[in-house]
Amino acid sequence: MVYFRHDLNSLILKRGTHFAACMIFSLFKEKTAQVSEKLKEVQAGTAKEYKEPVLRYNENLTKRQRIAGEYSCVAISNHLIFQSYSRVVSFLNLLMTSVCCN
Repeated sequence: MVYFRHDLNSLILKRGTHFAACMIFSLFKEKTAQVSEKLKEVQAGTAKEYKEPVLRYNENLTKRQRIAGEYSCVAISNHLIFQSYSRVVSFLNLLMTSVCCN
């Protein structure tokens, strides 16, 4: 078959776009395979880059929960101390007014 220059250029362009499409499709398949492999690792719990941040998050969470628990205990004790202090002050004020008025 005899090709003219225009026909050859269009054929090269078609094959070039076909080659590019094949490359894009093969890259897509390769990336899909990598993602599915990584997903299997994550589901199995063996993916290091996902496992370590989750462990750090859990450690920080337990630290924050412990600190919050200690803070609430301190806040409750301070509240109780303040309540008893205000009762003592009220009682002393009552005594002072009763002593001064009599």
